[in-house]
Amino acid sequence: MNTPQPDIHISSIPTASTTLDYARIAGGQKPFVLLPGLYTKSLMPLAPAVAMQYKRFLGNYTITMFDRVSEPPEHYTVSDMVADTIRAMDALHIRDAYMMGVSAGGMVAQAIAAERPNLVKSLVIGSSTYAMTEHARGILNNWSALAKAGKADELGRSFAELIYTEAFYARHKEAILASLAGTTEAELKRFAIFADGLCSFDLVANLRAITCPVLAIGGALDRIFPPEQAKQIAQQTGGKSFIFNNYGHAVYDEAPDYLNKVWEFFEEK
Repeated sequence: MNTPQPDIHISSIPTASTTLDYARIAGGQKPFVLLPGLYTKSLMPLAPAVAMQYKRFLGNYTITMFDRVSEPPEHYTVSDMVADTIRAMDALHIRDAYMMGVSAGGMVAQAIAAERPNLVKSLVIGSSTYAMTEHARGILNNWSALAKAGKADELGRSFAELIYTEAFYARHKEAILASLAGTTEAELKRFAIFADGLCSFDLVANLRAITCPVLAIGGALDRIFPPEQAKQIAQQTGGKSFIFNNYGHAVYDEAPDYLNKVWEFFEEK
């Protein structure tokens, strides 16, 4: 018997000066907004893989995955990312969403929940922070410098080595680097703008404005945002935290039961 293919619609929303791409994976009645982390390429080709990864959710949720804007201006901060994502959610009439943001997407998700509480019903923050640290800023600055210098291969290696655990990277190195290969000059420029824009992120003053239920997930081996960040997000928002002991920054890709935690949290009555 053939497995029905997920219904995926890819389109874009006009923003103040450019466009923001999104993929909508049709499913159940509940809106699920997915805000992924920093990536060198467009996220839209990954929509079929996301549909398979989140297959369990499609009985109850329709997933909307937002990319970053296609042609960001020279200076484009998290506040700009938040404004453009809110504009897109309003255009698509998304309210009371079950929102999940990982890494850079987690920064955007927290800020949206603080600024527009009516947009977010329940919030999962993965491998992220509520304020940029000097350590993470140093990593972003290095990635930005590599992108600006056109060193795509070196950027890809640094990116992969930092977000994945050593064992996972060793096992899947060829596939990971192949997925990051062929990055264009325009994509490198876009990546550098986003990396630079993340460096000033600070939600300390507004974190307590988040009123929806929050689950902050971290990896004990995270070399970018240590697990204490997840614990503090939970503490400051009155939410919950969960730390995966044997995983790093990309715990959302590596841990087989990661999405079970998300499912259980979203389905809590």
